[in-house]
Amino acid sequence: VDDPEITEFLERAIQPGGVFENGKHLNWAMEEYGRKAGKKAIPLLLRILKEGTLANWKTRQKDDPFPEELVEGTAEGAATALAAVAGPDQIPELNKILLANDRARQELALGVISAISDESAKQALLNAYRAIQDERFRSRILGAFEWHGSRDLTPFIIEAFGGVPGKRLLEILSAIWGSIPPDYPVTMQRRFPETLNMQEEEALRRKVEEIILEGILSNETEIAEAALDAARKLEMTTAIPYVERRLTGPSSEDLFWPAVRLLASLRSEDSFRAMVKLTWKADAADARRWITRLMAEWGGPLCVSRLKGLLDDQEKVNVDGWRLCDCAANCLSGFYPAGPRSITSADTIEQRDKIIGEWKGFSPTDAIRQSTTPPEESLSTPWIGIGLGAAFVAAVCVVVLLRRRAVSGK
Repeated sequence: VDDPEITEFLERAIQPGGVFENGKHLNWAMEEYGRKAGKKAIPLLLRILKEGTLANWKTRQKDDPFPEELVEGTAEGAATALAAVAGPDQIPELNKILLANDRARQELALGVISAISDESAKQALLNAYRAIQDERFRSRILGAFEWHGSRDLTPFIIEAFGGVPGKRLLEILSAIWGSIPPDYPVTMQRRFPETLNMQEEEALRRKVEEIILEGILSNETEIAEAALDAARKLEMTTAIPYVERRLTGPSSEDLFWPAVRLLASLRSEDSFRAMVKLTWKADAADARRWITRLMAEWGGPLCVSRLKGLLDDQEKVNVDGWRLCDCAANCLSGFYPAGPRSITSADTIEQRDKIIGEWKGFSPTDAIRQSTTPPEESLSTPWIGIGLGAAFVAAVCVVVLLRRRAVSGK
């Protein structure tokens, strides 16, 4: 209820000596006060941020399976409330807290400043990073740029990591250049304003892509996986040949699923072709079906015509003699389990060519097509719903027909 009397009550209740003092609802009351009072709440909330209690560990009862719990102080509640209402005018006051030696309140001030979508907030964090020598806290500032940073911060971030495509650099760059997930809280969706023209943005994008492509080829699995995820978030079709190249390198089996996920998300002719090639690595039938399912999710019936178009492609995809046409035939078996059999490693070239010939002449009308997805997905929820709906309609029609006959009989 938005009532001035309630707002005044909350203002009194959250202060020392108020009815919420030391109560478990104190921080909720501060957030509610900030929401109702808006800018008028800022002076009091700033004072609580600077002078309020900090989080501490509280011992529970001896028989509790978790002997301790972290209890937020009033300063944490004030910071949460401030993040929703503070603006550029509060930057100077928050900056004093940020540059002080109170680590706990520094963290809280960092959170509030990060939520202010203004150039002054961005500059305050840049200045703090250069002024503070504590590497742990500097990493926290870089973390703030990960969620709230603008793309014009790219050169600074790359320099902070020495230009080396490590995991954290890749994560931050992909967060800044990728799209913001819609399910993120509002305060996490705020970005600092950008000051880039089109040419500058294109140049920075090329630099970011170079770092990601270099990361994909890294022999360190952790870095390569982060780079694959970054390429997916940036929708980089330029990554396709790098993915194929990396999957021939060390520890490639650990990168198989991230690579397939990237290729499936790109939804291009080249990525489709690359996914088909990868099926030779998927020795297990369930892995091959998983790839086929991804194809079906974005390609549907079009996948079948694309796969048939690859049945004449003799390109070798591995050193054991597997060809692209062999892979395409096996993918088709995921769409049409009742069709010709799959190709195995034990089959000779002549046997493979015979099976491929059967697939070339195969028509969906020759067998019952179970689904555009693999066998285990054929009774997916949507199809069950359609089937039940059709059965219901049929039943209603029968009942109506019987009633008409009964009436005509009378």
